[in-house]
Amino acid sequence: MAMTSTKILKPTALATANFTNKAGVPYVYIYYQTEDNAIRESLHDYYRGWHATEKPVVTKNAKLGTPITARAWKDGTEIHIFYLDASNRIHECIKKTTTSGSWTDSWTDSVISLADTLHTDTKLSVAQFSNNDTASCLFYQKNSTHIAVIEYDGSVWETTGEDIVEAEPGSSFAVGSTPGQQDLLWLYFQDRSKQVRERRYQKGLWGPGGIKFADVFDSGATISAVLWDDASLQIRVYVSDKNQNVTLMAHRGAGNWRKHDQILPQQPMAKSAVAALKGPETMWDARVFYQIGSGLHVFGAQIATGSYIFESVGDKLPAIGAGVPVKYKDVPIGIPMAL
Repeated sequence: MAMTSTKILKPTALATANFTNKAGVPYVYIYYQTEDNAIRESLHDYYRGWHATEKPVVTKNAKLGTPITARAWKDGTEIHIFYLDASNRIHECIKKTTTSGSWTDSWTDSVISLADTLHTDTKLSVAQFSNNDTASCLFYQKNSTHIAVIEYDGSVWETTGEDIVEAEPGSSFAVGSTPGQQDLLWLYFQDRSKQVRERRYQKGLWGPGGIKFADVFDSGATISAVLWDDASLQIRVYVSDKNQNVTLMAHRGAGNWRKHDQILPQQPMAKSAVAALKGPETMWDARVFYQIGSGLHVFGAQIATGSYIFESVGDKLPAIGAGVPVKYKDVPIGIPMAL
């Protein structure tokens, strides 16, 4: 029987989650939305490469154009997806493994209750908070345009009641933490001047960060950040704007921030989202996902005419000046779209 295809939304939000399971096998998941409102999941593993999961639909309750953010437990026993419904309420979808190590048959979907009124164009970003793998912090934008956070301690979600910073209305933002760093968070967002700025949380307080680039980005530019500790703190902040350019702001432990423009080998589609992660491959600096226009061949994919998602892999970045080009290469991901 012929299978029908569903087109990827143009543009779609993108979110990633990755882990290495107890057997030492690395997995990378990517989440995106299709034109039927569904949030879908595709997977890369060591054995099969990129493929759709057996039950790729996470939910069909999302509003069209929803933001998506995701995180996985470090041992791969749970994945949590956050999105907005048509009433602008935050939902959390959870998938868990069974005692045998296989995934449960379906995602659980619940609404996170908030006293705050969300901005109509709020984005979402989630990260691990503290050394407890189950502790999460979820960031959102209030109607006042301030970014706020709700925290999960392993049993309940609780608001902090704190307005962290005022941001550009509808600003994308990305929050990051590093394994082993207790109660340390980094937040990246667009301020009211449309510049990308950093806030750092340490010892119970939010303070200004170190990004001071004067670049002004378009309203609605997408921001993604990835952090890891490789003998020293490594931070990569990616910004995608409607001019189809992706800018990298990189901090490599000691020294100053460095900025690199137009880092991708192919031009993203207009208003493409960008999502980044640090994979288990030590030779790669980071992995970046973005969306490109129609008319390109995607290896191993069975897809309808529409827009495709590509992955870019960054080589180990040089630790010298901003004038040195950053080397990225594209790795096409074959996402079967006959879902």
